Amino acid sequence: MSIDKFAIAAAMSGCAMLAHAATTYSVQTLPAPFVNGASLSPKTAILAGGARLEGNSHLQAALWSGKVVQVLPSSDTGDTFIRAVNDQGVSVGSVHGSDLVSSVAVAWSADHQRHDLPALVAGDYTQATGGISAQGDIAGLEFSGGNRWMPVQWHAGAVQALPMPAGQEGAQPMAVSPQGLIAGRSYAAGFLERAVLWAHGTATLVGPTGSIGLGVNDKGQVVGEAANAPFVATATTTQNLPVLPGDSMGSAQAINTAGVIVGDSACGCGTPGRAVIWHGGAATDLNTLMTPKAKAAGWKLYGAFAIDDKGRILASAQQGTGNWVTVVLMPVKR
Repeated sequence: MSIDKFAIAAAMSGCAMLAHAATTYSVQTLPAPFVNGASLSPKTAILAGGARLEGNSHLQAALWSGKVVQVLPSSDTGDTFIRAVNDQGVSVGSVHGSDLVSSVAVAWSADHQRHDLPALVAGDYTQATGGISAQGDIAGLEFSGGNRWMPVQWHAGAVQALPMPAGQEGAQPMAVSPQGLIAGRSYAAGFLERAVLWAHGTATLVGPTGSIGLGVNDKGQVVGEAANAPFVATATTTQNLPVLPGDSMGSAQAINTAGVIVGDSACGCGTPGRAVIWHGGAATDLNTLMTPKAKAAGWKLYGAFAIDDKGRILASAQQGTGNWVTVVLMPVKR
């Protein structure tokens, strides 16, 4: 029976890798006034990012559905950072004060109304660093006494503390899956870090010592980096991910429901890294998967940091010798 299971698993993995090999990516730039991208909704192709408006030097939060850019109510006195958007069009982020220190976590409803989120302790600074689930649950961070990192969650506008991982002094949510699993980072004495998974009311340390969790899917797979090496972990297992040939370091930034992972790989020799996609545990340079048109246009992909369930990817890129920008890599079947 176990042999049959392994054979089936191997066959499925082989089919998946063949399907992946049959995909190339076109490069789509973001329309003005976008200056960067932050995340993609899991299925509905809404992009969340930052924009700059004429006459306002501060970063503004914005959404793009592929047709219309919607600049969200932000701040005229400080930068606004949008973290994530769900399939319902509800987005979350943080508005920062002119002092560059104070911050408040915010949510924007599907009709683009801004709602400031409460703190556990009035006056504490908050940030929606994790993201938002399909149900609208938001994960983030509150800076409590002594600048301690307190992980928090907002449900229906009310705030509550997330459990602190055993033996840790502080923690920060970094990603939220559609069904509300949360991945992040935590620290113990001496700021020794460890990735953490919050699931069903429990905080579990995952990954190796020195790790941070940067992405999570509904299967509880957490991706991140540890000592400049990419990994994927669950509550009970850890798998180191390979970097590209000739490289010595990398980071796994995001994972979708199917378990496809994106991130970056670098040589550590002072030159920019390369955007990577891991499929079935194998690393592929996304630069080699661009369409001939994108390659001829001179695009270079340095890192990937978001992937949705339809395979669309957000990446840091440069065309020729131009400025670094965020682009959307659109899957194209060969």
